[in-house]
Amino acid sequence: MSAERRRVAAFCPLCVSRCGCEAVVEDGRLVAIEPDPLHPTGRALCAKGRASPELVEATDRLLYPMRRTRPKGDPDPGWQRITWDEALNETARAMRRIAAESGPESSGLRRYDDCRNRYF
Repeated sequence: MSAERRRVAAFCPLCVSRCGCEAVVEDGRLVAIEPDPLHPTGRALCAKGRASPELVEATDRLLYPMRRTRPKGDPDPGWQRITWDEALNETARAMRRIAAESGPESSGLRRYDDCRNRYF
């Protein structure tokens, strides 16, 4: 039985350039990222972009939030899986603590959107 292989127009999300590319999908799995010469930024892809399928399909890729249960520097950090709500609550608590100790300007968030940097 032959594998179903298709090409999907996409862009590489690994840097701010957002190069145009084609995702090569085989039986529902991303197997390659290739340049899209028809896209203004897609004539070539860097090594990071070409390696992105390995990131997506890595067997040791984190899929859930984890909490360290032992001190930094311990040979075994004692990672423990936690829920998304727990992770969000812990992050919010830490950010509130930092703001209380060092002022609200002491931390910030950044995101990329449509090839333009936007801050909030």
